[in-house]
Amino acid sequence: MPRIPFKYRITAAIFTVAAIVLAIVLSQSLNQYLNGSRDQIAEHEQATLRLLGEFARIALLTTDYDVFQPQLEQVSNLPGVSIILLADDRGHIVATSRPSWIGQFLSSKPINVDTGWKLLPLANISGQLGTLAIQFSDEYLINLHKQILTMAIIWSLSGLLLIVLISLLAGHILTRRLAQVTRAAEAVSNGDLSARAAVNGLDEVAELSRVFDTMVHKINDDRSQLEQREQYLSLTLDSIGDAVITTDANGCVTRMNPVAEELTAWQNSEAHGSPLPDVFKIINADSRQTVTNPVEKVLATNKIIGLANHTVLISKQGTEYQIADSAAPIVDDNGKILGVILVFRDVTQQYKVEEALRRSQKMEAIGQLSGGIAHDFNNQLNIIIGYLDFLNEHFTETEKPYKWVQTATKAALRCVDLTRQLLSFSRRQSTDKTVVNINNTFEDLQAMISRSLTPEIDVQYFLADNLWLTETNTGEFQDVIINLVINARDAMPHGGKIVIETANKTLDKDFITDNLEINNGEYIELTLSDNGKGIDKKDLEHIFEPFFTTKPDGKGTGLGMAMVYGFIKRYDGHIHIYSEPDVGTTIRLYLPRSITVEVESEKTNQHTTLPTGNESVLIVDDEIHLTELAQHFLSELGYRTQIAENAIQAMEILEKDPTIDLLFSDVIMPGGINGYELAQQATQLKPELKVLLTSGFTAKASIENKQKKFNTHLLSKPYRKSDLAKRVRLALDDES
Repeated sequence: MPRIPFKYRITAAIFTVAAIVLAIVLSQSLNQYLNGSRDQIAEHEQATLRLLGEFARIALLTTDYDVFQPQLEQVSNLPGVSIILLADDRGHIVATSRPSWIGQFLSSKPINVDTGWKLLPLANISGQLGTLAIQFSDEYLINLHKQILTMAIIWSLSGLLLIVLISLLAGHILTRRLAQVTRAAEAVSNGDLSARAAVNGLDEVAELSRVFDTMVHKINDDRSQLEQREQYLSLTLDSIGDAVITTDANGCVTRMNPVAEELTAWQNSEAHGSPLPDVFKIINADSRQTVTNPVEKVLATNKIIGLANHTVLISKQGTEYQIADSAAPIVDDNGKILGVILVFRDVTQQYKVEEALRRSQKMEAIGQLSGGIAHDFNNQLNIIIGYLDFLNEHFTETEKPYKWVQTATKAALRCVDLTRQLLSFSRRQSTDKTVVNINNTFEDLQAMISRSLTPEIDVQYFLADNLWLTETNTGEFQDVIINLVINARDAMPHGGKIVIETANKTLDKDFITDNLEINNGEYIELTLSDNGKGIDKKDLEHIFEPFFTTKPDGKGTGLGMAMVYGFIKRYDGHIHIYSEPDVGTTIRLYLPRSITVEVESEKTNQHTTLPTGNESVLIVDDEIHLTELAQHFLSELGYRTQIAENAIQAMEILEKDPTIDLLFSDVIMPGGINGYELAQQATQLKPELKVLLTSGFTAKASIENKQKKFNTHLLSKPYRKSDLAKRVRLALDDES
């Protein structure tokens, strides 16, 4: 049904009311007029009847009807008079406005009061004279009524037209102001809160306009405050370092902050309205099974839910992040759940740090254990080798016992190599190091590498030009390369290819982020690759542990990679291994760049004659057999010796005997005072005293800065007579 404008409805209402009122008034007025007209006509009829009756009486008395006839005809021409007749006392019509009726009896005519006839009996003193009859007609009254009604209708229509015009004008004036309010309301409903009705005046419409404008102004203020709060909320969410996702009560995404967009690789606009599991895909890091979405648990329990450890988020692009998160319900004042807020963060780096720390602590513990074992083993080896050297001097080369001693000595020296590898893994401080170009080192190594490999294995070298220098121990570096080459050889029993590369590398922060055990900076990169059988992931976790090997029983000691690891850590480097089963292995070593000029290594003169002396030496060691062995060695070399089992005994001897020239002490000793502390106290007592320390493992010894000078003369266990002779002489002759 079409909508009728309000102003037309007002006009129609006014017109209808005015028409009804006018009709009622007009009807009553006409009725009153007609009633009054009838009364006047009735009086006029009686007056006419009486007036003409006098003339009729004279005519009846005189019987001169011709004189009465003109008067009769004159009256019959009056409005409202139809027929006039005069009858004598015998009922004969003697005069009439209808000449044909003369002479006829009055009773023969249809004279009836109901048809408008009025009769006037005429008489005098002598008696009845006759009857005057006049028929009055309503036609005049009817015509007059029609004329008046016509005029009334004309005036009524004119009045109604005027009323319509006035109504339209009034409706326009009224609705024009209401239309202002209506247009303003429509504009507000369409979002234009700047619209105002702005109707002036003191009437109700103006008051309505003012109330409306005030309401819109308040809505505008409330909306501005709401927008400010929304903006503040958006800025707050966007500024949070954690990722935030909110959902509705159905678990569909309603909002994401930039961190969440970055981690999920979904934009807020494209994720809006999507089910959370489509955007927030999480799995268990260990089992790789899908994890139940926390939002579902929150909606079901109305409680805060946290993810279990080892949860991985898979982004839209397939990137995986280790995350920690919690989800909480969004609840209104009535306790109804409106949605869920999910807060999570990327803890991948934290897990890497924890994993690196765990691995470092594990390797440190293994190093301490292996170093301690090697220390005790070295002491026993030192005794065995020492006495084998004594026996060696008591037999000639042709005697069988001489060969037995040689075989035992070789076996003992093999054990020395094993303990040296253990100590290399556990030792955290570098030994003698020089500035070297490892490309030059490979010139000496190539022949050794070739001898270590089978003919079926091809070795290719890609050594960078202008390779930077690094500081390392050349002998240890060569041992590392040979170990890696032998491992590659064993991984290719049927032949293959080994590629050795060197390059200058600058490690930036992005590299450090994924490899937490190294600092950024400039490094020499050494890469050794093979296409052997590779190493699976679970074995890679243990590859640097001492005695762990992937080789068959009897094929390896499990100390090679432990030695490589110890070497890299001693020289502040880094090692990275990538391997795929049945594809091959790539090992990258990173050694820090040195800005020091390369130093040519000096050739050591080999002395066939052992140096001797006659100085006094104080031997300190808690292992009595080692003490006795050292005493035998030094006595044979011409030195005067005294022995002590601990630091306290040594200090007592030093206080009593001022002639002692050299303190030869083990580093690790019971009693709370190690070799460094003993050397410190002894040189304070006797500043000119020379010191030579010996140890198979120094990690347990706490060294202060002022004690580091004693590292200048440090003899590693197990030592042979020749080693001891040279180091004692070197320490005694040192003038520094």
